[in-house]
Amino acid sequence: MEAGAAAVNRAEVGGVPLLWLEVPGPLQAMLTFRIGVIDETLPLRGINHLVEHSAMHSFADDMAMSNRANARVEPLRTRFMANGTPDEVARFLAALTSNLSNLPVDRIEDEKKILRTEAANRIGGSLKAAWVWRWGTRGLGLLDFEEFGLRWLNADHLKQWASDGFTADNAVLWLSGPPPDGLTVNLRPGSRKAVPRFPPLENKTPAVYRNGDRWVLHSMLGKRGIALGLGTVILNNRLRDRLRHQRSLAYEVNAIYQRLNSEIAEITAFADSLAANARDAAAAIIDTVKELASSGPTPEELQSIVIEMTRSKEHPDAPLARLDQTALEVLEGLEQKTDAERDAEAESVTPQEVAGAFAEAFPTSYLSVPNEVSMAFDGFSPVPLSVGKRIKGIQVLPMPGSGHADVIDFSTDGISLVLAQGLNTIGMKWDEVAAALWWNDGKRTLIAQDGASIIVEAGRWRHVEPLLEAIHKNVPADRWIPMDEPGSLPRQMGKVCSVCESSPAIEVTLQMLQSMIMWRLRRVHGIFCRDCGIAKFREVQRDVLLRGWWSIPGVVVTPFVLLGNLFVWLRFRRLPLPIHTSGITPLRQGRTVWLFPGMLIPLALVLFLVWVFRPQ
Repeated sequence: MEAGAAAVNRAEVGGVPLLWLEVPGPLQAMLTFRIGVIDETLPLRGINHLVEHSAMHSFADDMAMSNRANARVEPLRTRFMANGTPDEVARFLAALTSNLSNLPVDRIEDEKKILRTEAANRIGGSLKAAWVWRWGTRGLGLLDFEEFGLRWLNADHLKQWASDGFTADNAVLWLSGPPPDGLTVNLRPGSRKAVPRFPPLENKTPAVYRNGDRWVLHSMLGKRGIALGLGTVILNNRLRDRLRHQRSLAYEVNAIYQRLNSEIAEITAFADSLAANARDAAAAIIDTVKELASSGPTPEELQSIVIEMTRSKEHPDAPLARLDQTALEVLEGLEQKTDAERDAEAESVTPQEVAGAFAEAFPTSYLSVPNEVSMAFDGFSPVPLSVGKRIKGIQVLPMPGSGHADVIDFSTDGISLVLAQGLNTIGMKWDEVAAALWWNDGKRTLIAQDGASIIVEAGRWRHVEPLLEAIHKNVPADRWIPMDEPGSLPRQMGKVCSVCESSPAIEVTLQMLQSMIMWRLRRVHGIFCRDCGIAKFREVQRDVLLRGWWSIPGVVVTPFVLLGNLFVWLRFRRLPLPIHTSGITPLRQGRTVWLFPGMLIPLALVLFLVWVFRPQ
């Protein structure tokens, strides 16, 4: 028995390790699986969430249990919890585990709608963008991406995922009281899943990047242990005192310790400062971390934290926290310690050990500041915007009038995007594509493993068909994600209008003549649907009718320009009516050119020529 506390009781039910302590109040249960977001891939993002919803839906009809049962997907694990009488908890666990072993999938499309709606109502701008900069689209970096799996996963995918990850050998159960009579857990046997490990991206650290219009975040990785954990509590106290109470730079300030695996933990420091105070808040966080890395905490700070840890065990929920801690140690294969051993370990920590832990962690720092804040912090390098190398191959140039000067290169090896003036390059091999988002209108977005992306919109590039064919041919089949909303009107494959993104569309060139003493001929090139094309034709013709006649060459050339544009108009007239599904308003056509007052000019010229050359 542990000093000052009852020993955690251990048993097994249905092949699942069972832990319990007698805690006053309704019986509480927590069934935890060692599978979470970190186990997914970008195309599968959200599959655990969908399994969790499918397994829990059967309790929606039981009003009492639906109010006392819940579930959530975390980065490293998935939890199901309930409270009530022993019989109610036993029935919940039996039904839940039966659902997980034989997952109900008749409502999968409805659950996908619900989860997409939930996602649409979330506020954007994740503070965990540091995870993407650190790991890209793998592991914890997945948490900053949309749940793409909700767009394409089917019943077979869910059943396979549940049978592989939601098993007896990959779970642990704890109860806040003795196991109810007849308690059953109906999970299939399986295997324990180790916490996956992903090497960080090769960015130079400490690094700084911009994200959002407010708030400051500092993240660093260190060796998991009591020294780093106690140091995080002291960091939290110092930051709250300095940033909120002394300098009024933020309202919410905190520092959090989070275990990532058996060896590594992350310390994040956050301040909800306004943009005007963000730089001062970021500098204060960095200075406070450096102080702890240099000289560590005072002995008095350490002693107060240890005393507070002892007092926290007197809280009514302390036994539940202890059960959960023990359960995670069992589930993740961590060293299991008694309370007495943890207390002795905490009391033995010295200021030098805390300083050493922070000094080792600080070089891994990522700092996030708002978009308008300078990134000039001593010792921090801006995260590079260029990722990968430029591909040597076929070059795709921007469509005239598209409003950009970027260039795409592609070959059988990969694809790259060179931004205007060649300042930044995004390049990726085809097998480095983590996900390929596709729309029926031809739009494609390729997301690399490092999180960088290349967007290809057909209306913004010249001669784009070979590029789209290369993307379709070379991106691995398991990376494709359909992005059109279910039930939306299908769009015709091929070119789409560069204005309203409708189809069908054609690529054309109209001629515009300006003749004021000197004359100048220029082209209006683009991809247009029937509606936008006719509107653009009328706009160009009206301009030519007004400004094309005011020189001798203009009088000669303008009729040919008008006639050539008329042939383009006939091509638009032969197109079917476009399918407008993008929500973008097409160009306003206005009145026909024949009713435009500028038509009086050529009419007057014709009448003048008829009068001049009339028979004498």
